[in-house]
Formats: sequence, structure tokens, C-alpha cells
Amino acid sequence: MELDADPFLLDGSSMLDDVSGLDVVVGSTHVFPGGSAFWFDRVRLPEETARRVAKEWREWTIKFVRSGKIHVLAHPGDLVAARRLLPPFDEPEVLDFFDPLFEAMAEVGVAFELNELLSRKLPVGHFDSYPALVRRAHSHGLLFSLGSDAHRPEDVAQYEWLPALVDAVGLTTSDLWYPEALRKS
Repeated sequence: MELDADPFLLDGSSMLDDVSGLDVVVGSTHVFPGGSAFWFDRVRLPEETARRVAKEWREWTIKFVRSGKIHVLAHPGDLVAARRLLPPFDEPEVLDFFDPLFEAMAEVGVAFELNELLSRKLPVGHFDSYPALVRRAHSHGLLFSLGSDAHRPEDVAQYEWLPALVDAVGLTTSDLWYPEALRKS
């Protein structure tokens, strides 16, 4: 199940309190902190405001990661890139910006989701530099969950960009995350 963090409380809680009985919970942040805009809204913020919102997003997401409710963080960097809250991912200060989030994910064992749909959502500079973000996550020892993020049945398990991304970053099968039930079999 993909589950959104509560964008109003910003305390790490989710839009569904009880996740017991779910095998896999993919945690998402599709809305600006405070609920003012979705990732797809055509919002352009002044640079100073954009940086503040990005920091609020990161702190909120860290709390969500540490909530114990999620196994995988959906498309990290999507919200900040889609609305250009930060420069492209290959900028050193942007990679440094993500370190606290990746450290929290590593501490609690939350995987980093790589998904096909992201290739159609990222602006050009962020798309081209996304491998740098994935490499940085990999350097923190994170595991990666692969998915199509299909919103239509015919898109399930359809991959064009993802294999090239995995190859470009140099991920191997030992870098992949699997649900607990699959790891035991």
C-alpha cells in the first residue's frame, strides 16, 4: 500500500493510523508541508521560500521515516524536484541536503524506491542528475525497491528508464530490498 504522510500535522503521522496487517507500506509525500500544494500544482516559489519549504519537507519526511509505519520511501526527491525547490541533484549542497534523510532511512531500515513513473515527472536538470542522488543514497548503505508506480493496469511492470538507471548507478541484486516474506522463502 502507498500511504501519504499527514501534511498538516507534520509530526510523522500518516493519513491512515492502523497499518497492521499490511505486508508492505510505501510511504509518500505528495503534498507540500502544510498541505498548500500537490507535487503537480504549477507553483513557483521565490528561491528563499523554496529552500525553506524543502527543509520543512525534509524534516517532515525524516519524522515519517522514523514513524515505524513504512518499509519504503516512495520516490525520494520527487516533490522537491517537480516544483524546483532545490537545484539539480548533482549540486554538492543538494546532495548534502539529503544526507540527514538518508541517515534516518539507514538507521531504521527504510528502503529507497526507484520507480519508472518518476522518469516522466522530473524536470530535465533533475532527471539528468537523479543518478547522483541514487549514488548518494547507496553510499549510505540504503537498499532499493524497484517498481513501475503504475497508475493504470497496462503499466504494471513496464520498465524503460529504470534498468538504465540501475546500470548507471551500478546497483546489483544485493542492493535490492525485498519484503520480509520473500526474504524468508
